Parts: sequence; structure tokens; C-alpha cells
Amino acid sequence: MRDFRAGRREFFTTAKPGPKTTPAKERARPRVIELRRAGRSADEIAQTLAAEGIGLNRTGVAEVLAEEGFPRLWPRPPAERGTPRR
Repeated sequence: MRDFRAGRREFFTTAKPGPKTTPAKERARPRVIELRRAGRSADEIAQTLAAEGIGLNRTGVAEVLAEEGFPRLWPRPPAERGTPRR
């Protein structure tokens, strides 16, 4: 107690601020915007990015789109997407 009162000890450390941005989102941002302007949904964009080797999931894609002001776009039926049927 004596050291604390004298200012020689600190019992409460200050919090260090963490990163404010995520590098993966910032690298993928231009490609996400390009794919959205082409009419793709967040799921389709996430699948395209995974095929290109960019590790950004659907949630990250949706966050980027929301930050850029794009409205939510529901996924199209598989027949309209052109994916193979099972």
C-alpha cells in the first residue's frame, strides 16, 4: 500500500488498443465490390473468393458490403446461379 500511495507501483494496467482494421478484408474489398456490382450475393462472392484463394467467409463479405452501403441481396436459386444439379 505504501508503494502504491507513493506512486512506485501500479496495480491497474492500461489497456492496449487492438487493431482497427483486418488485413484480409482490406485486401479483398475491391474484389468484393466488383463481384457485387456484377450482381452476386454474399454467398456467391464468398464461394468465388474461396476458389481464388482469398480466405474471406460469408460473414466477412457481408460486413464489407454493409460498410460500403450495399443492400442485402438474397441468394438466387441454384437453377439461376448455373451450378450443377445433384
